[in-house]
Amino acid sequence: MGTTVERAGFSSLALRLATLPLVICGPILRRTEEDKVSVWIAFRRAVSDIQLRIYDSPNPDPQATPLLVSARTETFALGDNLFVALVTADQGTTPVIRLSPQQIYGYDVILGSEGDVGLGDPGILNAPGNVDGEIGRIAYGTYALPSFVIPASTVAGLKLVHGSCRMPHGGKTDGLRALDSILNGLHADPVNRPQQLFLTGDQIYADDVADPLLHMLIDAESALLGWLEPLPGNPPADGLRVGHRSQTVRDAGFTTTAGKSHLIRLGEYYAMYLMVWSDVLWPDDPPGFAEVHPDLPTHEVRGVARAGTIRVETKKYAGFNRERSRIVEFRRSLGFARKALANIASYMVFDDHEVTDDWFLEGGWSQRVIAAEPLTRRIVQNGLSAFGVFQAWGNLPTEFGGLLQRLATVHSGRGLRVPDWAAVGAGVLPVVATDTAGRIELTGGPRWNYVIEFEAHRLIALDTRTRRSFARANGPPCLVGGVDLATQIPLPGSVKELTVLVSGAPVVGHPLLEEVVQPITRVVKDPGYADYEFWTGRRDCFEALLDRLTPLRRVLMLSGDVHYGFSVAVHYWNKRTGTTLPAVFVQLCSSALSNEDGKTNLIANKFLKPDMRAEFVGWNTPGRHVTMVLEGVPVVIWVSGKPAVHQRMLSGTLPVDQIRDPGDWSYRVLFERDGRTASQRGVPGFGSLPVQPQERLGYQHRWRQKWEAHRTVVGRDNFGAIFIEDFDGTMKVFHELWYAPENPATSLLLPYTRHAIELDVPPVNGAPS
Repeated sequence: MGTTVERAGFSSLALRLATLPLVICGPILRRTEEDKVSVWIAFRRAVSDIQLRIYDSPNPDPQATPLLVSARTETFALGDNLFVALVTADQGTTPVIRLSPQQIYGYDVILGSEGDVGLGDPGILNAPGNVDGEIGRIAYGTYALPSFVIPASTVAGLKLVHGSCRMPHGGKTDGLRALDSILNGLHADPVNRPQQLFLTGDQIYADDVADPLLHMLIDAESALLGWLEPLPGNPPADGLRVGHRSQTVRDAGFTTTAGKSHLIRLGEYYAMYLMVWSDVLWPDDPPGFAEVHPDLPTHEVRGVARAGTIRVETKKYAGFNRERSRIVEFRRSLGFARKALANIASYMVFDDHEVTDDWFLEGGWSQRVIAAEPLTRRIVQNGLSAFGVFQAWGNLPTEFGGLLQRLATVHSGRGLRVPDWAAVGAGVLPVVATDTAGRIELTGGPRWNYVIEFEAHRLIALDTRTRRSFARANGPPCLVGGVDLATQIPLPGSVKELTVLVSGAPVVGHPLLEEVVQPITRVVKDPGYADYEFWTGRRDCFEALLDRLTPLRRVLMLSGDVHYGFSVAVHYWNKRTGTTLPAVFVQLCSSALSNEDGKTNLIANKFLKPDMRAEFVGWNTPGRHVTMVLEGVPVVIWVSGKPAVHQRMLSGTLPVDQIRDPGDWSYRVLFERDGRTASQRGVPGFGSLPVQPQERLGYQHRWRQKWEAHRTVVGRDNFGAIFIEDFDGTMKVFHELWYAPENPATSLLLPYTRHAIELDVPPVNGAPS
């Protein structure tokens, strides 16, 4: 059995750590408000006396007085060589300074224990021993500091960006390159520069990890923590090896089909975040096949020919090399991604892959994990703990100090004290409750959802994972349990002009998948195989959500999850109280930043008509609500369900059915399409066509597949940019989807698809009838 050693270039992090910059990840700009700013940052050694300073310019005078400063703070020790801090500047002069829209601010992180040095000093962002610093790693243009703007004071001035689903080996490019391009071009423009970034889930993929990347993560875990987490249940060592974890995670009850290198230990989750948000810990040369799988062959004999034995690459070797080439390409984007994250406020929610695929998918699974499966519980606990450190802490800067302290206690005990792990679990895991009717509810645990008030808009970020409810043990989930819906979406006394709602899964999704494919899959394949993690999987919960949102009148919904991008307008009329209250919901989806495959392009290209629209009427109780004319004969149709919802039959845009009694609510859904010409979109024309008719047809078909098919739904790796404008009293939101249609090595991500949607509340008398 032969083994081919491709290279011996992989260098362990333990050998390189002392030569790395002091800052190993970040700074990542988190919340920016008119009276406070928060920045997250990670170091390779303990740092104390840290202060965040906010200046009125990214090129401040050396003697300038900061507008805002933080209290002096210290890092939390998560490992021997991993220290993290979240610093919030909220102390200013008297009277208190308030930051203003349309002004570019700069910030610096001062490290008192290092001699009051800042981010631009030698050894902070570059290797020790340098004479000069390298602020250019995180600052644009000629700026001396990273910079930002706060949100506009009017809805018409808002500039938002969003994305989701970023798998290092999953796509052909990294959508965050588009954010860097936007900021690079607009960093000096205080009006048009993006103000807020929303990362709407799957910021890491814990369940689908490339073998060479997991090898690097395990190596980094050892160097950063200095100890190895003992796992409950003592899974066999062979089942923890790189590429050999599928059976271990299946035995733990996980549903992923790509778990061969699933993250398990807490240090692996830590290392994954550090490596998807920064290039500092990456080796120059990721490990090769022989270094990761020294016991496996690279080739196998397939036959014998006259010239000799026919040897071909093994499936494992070929797959490894594909993964390796993808992560090498991904690494090239990390410097751009790191710079972008330092220069725009970021707000984050989890979906499933931060922990594992489809966790808390069903009530019965949730009961087993929380109560009876110690290894499964530990993995979910590790994923949530890392999410708390790297994402949720920045969303809610005052809420997660207890979690950080408990994790520091785990480290101080070298991971050996069982009560330390139990304390962490009690702080991050929900409780499963069952009522007398058999309904299962997830309650307790920390509040991962949040609400933030800005001058022009209100941000509501949902937790659609740990506050679910289930009608039965094996049924689809209500993504936010009925009891918790009012808590997560509070109705204020005064309504903002715009509400931005962040939900990992789209509230309004692709009709083919949600209404056709998944129900068929549930019947034909297996009820447990179908993915019912979308809002309409539980129609009662979906309708309750829209009912709850109606008083907010104008809601912009941002989502990811599905691996394609689109824009949908929903005009809604709520008549439940006896008077009609209209609202407009605009669903924007950008997915995936990096997880494109053939299926996403197939969905995008084949299954949406240019004028895809639908109308729905709903009643609180079932009944004979609709009349259909079949072959000239009127037939009364029973509409079942609680709630009872009827999708109207349309001929073009006109209904061919009749509503017998007015509904308690109704809504109209329209998928938006980019109607611009090819030249307006910036795409190339046909050019010189082949002479032969058959070749010409093939050429034209390939051109349309590359460019025309993505007018409604974009199936390529993409990134979403949003801006809102007022046209003589008519509010419009523009949704640009940036992507690269060609090989990412030669193509720049550009906004080839743009959707324009009216954001005005519809008239009271415009409801379907």
